[in-house]
Amino acid sequence: MPNINTKELEMKWNKSINKIHQLLEKKDISTANMIKFYKLYINAPYNRTALDLFELAFNGWYKEKMEG
Repeated sequence: MPNINTKELEMKWNKSINKIHQLLEKKDISTANMIKFYKLYINAPYNRTALDLFELAFNGWYKEKMEG
């Protein structure tokens, strides 16, 4: 299994958790989609494709919701 470094992604996730909850309460579609990819990744933590999908969804969400 490849050693996947997710430390930076985890730090961003932890900093964003309150905003994620707020957006889910508002039924924000991009946040709901990002959570779907997160669940996929959690269910297959060593699957590189699942990580890549989550990372892509999360980074796009992060730029739009946290930085924008």
